[in-house]
Amino acid sequence: MNKRLATVIYLSLWLAVLAGVVFTATQVGLSPYVAIVIAWLLFFLVNGTIAYIGRSRQLRQEAKQPPNYLLYLVCPRPLSTTVSVSRPMRILLGKH
Repeated sequence: MNKRLATVIYLSLWLAVLAGVVFTATQVGLSPYVAIVIAWLLFFLVNGTIAYIGRSRQLRQEAKQPPNYLLYLVCPRPLSTTVSVSRPMRILLGKH
């Protein structure tokens, strides 16, 4: 599978989750702004957890101690390697 296709599928899935959370929250009686904050927190926790699992596996393979989960979620340290990202994705993510 192409990396670009995987990224598009991943972001599309999160947009569907966002729409579902906003719809459900507004049906329950919450404001759309609260629903968007809830969806963002869900996005933050799931992506942080996935990143933590990958990083901790990498550190364990190197025989190093992985960081604390909550500390990693609040202030993650980037990997020492650089990752090539296309210009539209950098603009979308807010990178220069």
